[in-house]
Amino acid sequence: MVWICNPNNLTGTMVSHSELEYFLRLPPPHVLVVVDEAYSDYVTHNDYPGEHRLLKNYPNLVLLRTFSKIYGLASMRIGYGIGHPDVIRTINQVREPFNTSRFAQAAALASLEDQAFVERCHMHNQIGITQLRSEFDYMGLSYFEAHGNFILVDVQRPSKAMFDEILKRGVIIRGGGHALGFPTHIRVTVGNVEQNNKFLRSLREVMLMLPSYEE
Repeated sequence: MVWICNPNNLTGTMVSHSELEYFLRLPPPHVLVVVDEAYSDYVTHNDYPGEHRLLKNYPNLVLLRTFSKIYGLASMRIGYGIGHPDVIRTINQVREPFNTSRFAQAAALASLEDQAFVERCHMHNQIGITQLRSEFDYMGLSYFEAHGNFILVDVQRPSKAMFDEILKRGVIIRGGGHALGFPTHIRVTVGNVEQNNKFLRSLREVMLMLPSYEE
């Protein structure tokens, strides 16, 4: 099995349609290519893959979607997969029974009817990304292009120390850390304007406290 997060978590980067289609020609038919599209509803890029079109030509492709992100149903732990009937039939034989609740299923179906909510979330996410990127640019910080609802930014300081100090100010972030290959990066989820401002104030304070690797 090959697992592709698109957009990727932790970086927020995106695999384009042409890149994915090229890759799908490479593995043998018995190797599943699973594309995790948990953050796909936030993407605005025109070259984001339309993987459902690829399913006809690549029966070893499986797509995963969730209601935990833009639909706001994280606590209900519900999502779905799309794939070739033979693949889905095999997965069904080994999945746990009652792996979703009737309440979660009802909520998921209802959420699909409320696309106005999804559009508002999408719009506010773009506003938040613009706000954070603008401030990062002003502070001279580099960051990955954000295709989800979070940004991975290089704060030029140990991510663990940044996490600890920002947490003391009531804001939870995620540190890149050595294990993930981003020892000076932090990942921040996009909030509303007020929440973003609180994070940015905390970030400025902590960066003044902690010396950078360049100093």
